[in-house]
Amino acid sequence: MNYPVSMLCRVIQASRSGFYGWPRRRDDTDAERVQAIHNGHRGQI
Repeated sequence: MNYPVSMLCRVIQASRSGFYGWPRRRDDTDAERVQAIHNGHRGQI
């Protein structure tokens, strides 16, 4: 599934620049947070 970046940013409460910059800064904590948010919103977006 593809979702607009603006919607993803709203769900994870991040700015667009933060969303796009995340792969360069991520660590295990970030990955766990994103996974938890994804699991909590599965099918609700």
